[in-house]
Amino acid sequence: AAVVFLVQQCMTKLVLQSQHGLSLDPKTLLTISILGCLVCFVIFAWVFQKYANMDDWVNRAGKDSSVVQLFIATRRVLLLTFGLATGVVMVQFFDIIWDSAPWE
Repeated sequence: AAVVFLVQQCMTKLVLQSQHGLSLDPKTLLTISILGCLVCFVIFAWVFQKYANMDDWVNRAGKDSSVVQLFIATRRVLLLTFGLATGVVMVQFFDIIWDSAPWE
Protein backbone atom coordinates (compact mmCIF):
# COMPACT_ATOMS: atom_id res chain seq x y z
CA ALA A 1 0.00 0.00 0.00
CA ALA A 2 2.84 2.39 0.80
CA VAL A 3 4.52 1.84 -2.56
CA VAL A 4 1.24 2.43 -4.41
CA PHE A 5 0.73 5.63 -2.42
CA LEU A 6 4.25 6.88 -3.13
CA VAL A 7 4.06 6.15 -6.85
CA GLN A 8 0.63 7.79 -7.11
CA GLN A 9 1.79 10.88 -5.23
CA CYS A 10 4.93 11.17 -7.36
CA MET A 11 2.97 10.89 -10.61
CA THR A 12 0.32 13.38 -9.49
CA LYS A 13 2.85 15.93 -8.30
CA LEU A 14 4.88 15.66 -11.51
CA VAL A 15 1.77 16.19 -13.63
CA LEU A 16 0.64 19.17 -11.55
CA GLN A 17 4.12 20.66 -11.61
CA SER A 18 4.37 20.46 -15.37
CA GLN A 19 0.75 21.28 -16.24
CA HIS A 20 1.68 24.39 -18.19
CA GLY A 21 4.66 22.76 -19.92
CA LEU A 22 2.50 19.88 -21.13
CA SER A 23 -0.40 22.23 -22.03
CA LEU A 24 -2.90 20.21 -20.00
CA ASP A 25 -6.43 21.50 -19.73
CA PRO A 26 -8.21 21.70 -16.35
CA LYS A 27 -10.50 18.73 -17.15
CA THR A 28 -7.50 16.45 -17.61
CA LEU A 29 -5.91 17.72 -14.41
CA LEU A 30 -9.15 17.20 -12.48
CA THR A 31 -9.43 13.66 -13.82
CA ILE A 32 -5.88 12.86 -12.78
CA SER A 33 -6.41 14.43 -9.36
CA ILE A 34 -9.69 12.61 -8.79
CA LEU A 35 -8.09 9.26 -9.66
CA GLY A 36 -5.25 10.03 -7.25
CA CYS A 37 -7.74 10.96 -4.53
CA LEU A 38 -9.60 7.70 -5.05
CA VAL A 39 -6.38 5.73 -4.63
CA CYS A 40 -5.62 7.63 -1.42
CA PHE A 41 -9.17 7.11 -0.15
CA VAL A 42 -9.00 3.35 -0.78
CA ILE A 43 -5.72 3.14 1.13
CA PHE A 44 -7.19 5.23 3.97
CA ALA A 45 -10.32 3.07 4.12
CA TRP A 46 -8.20 -0.09 4.24
CA VAL A 47 -6.06 1.26 7.09
CA PHE A 48 -9.09 2.56 8.99
CA GLN A 49 -10.81 -0.82 8.59
CA LYS A 50 -7.78 -2.47 10.18
CA TYR A 51 -8.09 -0.04 13.10
CA ALA A 52 -11.84 -0.69 13.38
CA ASN A 53 -11.24 -4.45 13.46
CA MET A 54 -8.94 -3.96 16.45
CA ASP A 55 -11.66 -2.28 18.56
CA ASP A 56 -12.53 -5.61 20.20
CA TRP A 57 -8.91 -6.01 21.24
CA VAL A 58 -8.89 -2.48 22.67
CA ASN A 59 -12.05 -3.16 24.68
CA ARG A 60 -10.59 -6.37 26.12
CA ALA A 61 -7.22 -4.82 26.94
CA GLY A 62 -8.70 -1.98 28.98
CA LYS A 63 -8.34 1.76 28.57
CA ASP A 64 -5.47 2.12 31.05
CA SER A 65 -2.91 0.18 29.04
CA SER A 66 -0.15 2.27 27.45
CA VAL A 67 -0.45 0.28 24.23
CA VAL A 68 -4.17 1.07 24.05
CA GLN A 69 -3.50 4.76 24.67
CA LEU A 70 -0.96 4.74 21.83
CA PHE A 71 -3.46 2.95 19.58
CA ILE A 72 -6.17 5.53 20.32
CA ALA A 73 -3.77 8.43 19.71
CA THR A 74 -2.64 6.91 16.41
CA ARG A 75 -6.25 6.51 15.30
CA ARG A 76 -6.93 10.17 16.12
CA VAL A 77 -3.88 11.22 14.09
CA LEU A 78 -5.15 9.12 11.18
CA LEU A 79 -8.54 10.87 11.26
CA LEU A 80 -6.91 14.29 11.59
CA THR A 81 -4.66 13.51 8.63
CA PHE A 82 -7.68 12.50 6.56
CA GLY A 83 -9.40 15.80 7.40
CA LEU A 84 -6.31 17.81 6.54
CA ALA A 85 -5.80 15.92 3.28
CA THR A 86 -9.42 16.56 2.33
CA GLY A 87 -8.91 20.29 2.87
CA VAL A 88 -5.73 20.33 0.78
CA VAL A 89 -7.42 18.42 -2.04
CA MET A 90 -10.32 20.88 -2.09
CA VAL A 91 -7.92 23.82 -2.34
CA GLN A 92 -6.05 22.00 -5.11
CA PHE A 93 -9.29 21.35 -7.03
CA PHE A 94 -10.33 25.01 -6.80
CA ASP A 95 -6.87 26.06 -7.94
CA ILE A 96 -7.10 23.80 -10.98
CA ILE A 97 -10.60 25.01 -11.84
CA TRP A 98 -9.82 28.73 -11.51
CA ASP A 99 -6.32 28.63 -13.02
CA SER A 100 -6.08 30.37 -16.34
CA ALA A 101 -3.71 29.03 -18.96
CA PRO A 102 -2.43 30.89 -22.03
CA TRP A 103 -3.73 28.21 -24.44
CA GLU A 104 -7.35 28.49 -23.25
